[in-house]
Formats: sequence, structure tokens, C-alpha cells
Amino acid sequence: MQEISSKVTLLRVTAIVLDVIMLLYFALYFYWMFGVADMDTHPLTRMFATINPMTWGTYFLGLAVLVHFMAFRNIVGRCLLIVPYFLAVLVSLIAVMGMTGWKDLAIYIPHVVVVLLGVVIIRRQYKEKG
Repeated sequence: MQEISSKVTLLRVTAIVLDVIMLLYFALYFYWMFGVADMDTHPLTRMFATINPMTWGTYFLGLAVLVHFMAFRNIVGRCLLIVPYFLAVLVSLIAVMGMTGWKDLAIYIPHVVVVLLGVVIIRRQYKEKG
């Protein structure tokens, strides 16, 4: 029993840390996008050039969503992460305009995996509950 409790605690702490990191990341991104006049010289430009919010940033947010789903069952926390995730995915669809072939759509495979795994996690939790 003690071992299960420590695993749940570790999972919840990990989920909270990932949640905070990702929410701060996207809050900084929106500040940088809408609040910074000279993006070329701003210190956040280097971070967002390295960890692009439309690819790696969104993939990491998807990972945070899945870990949160496993750790918590509250609807408010889930919505707090799902909304920015889906907004980031929708905004990243702008990249489709520059794509030249079907191979370019491979950047959306992680999003499909995150959504499918999220559905599986939630269904299992409701089956265990019911």
C-alpha cells in the first residue's frame, strides 16, 4: 500500500511540475507574441526559436496533458491544460499552408497520439470509477 501511495504522489508531483512549466511557457509565449515590440532583440526570442511553440512546445504540452490525466481526475485542471493544447494545435495548422507533400503532415502524428491516449486514459478511469 505504501508503494502505491508513493507512486501516486510522485506522479502527482510530476504532473504539477509539468503543468506549471507548460503554463508558464505558453504564458511567456503569448506575452512575447503580443506584448514585445522588438522581438529580434528580446531574450525570449532565442528560447522560442529553439523550442518552437508550434512543434516541440505543443508536443511537451501534450505530454503534460497525458501525465495530468493519469495523476488527477478533476475537470478544471484538465480543461486548464486541454484548452491551451488545442489552441496551440489549431494555431499550428497554419503550417499546413507551407507544406508541399503528405510527409510534411507527420508533425501532427504526435497530436493524434496524444488525443487517442487521452481518450484511452479517461475511458479507463471512468470504467474503474463506475
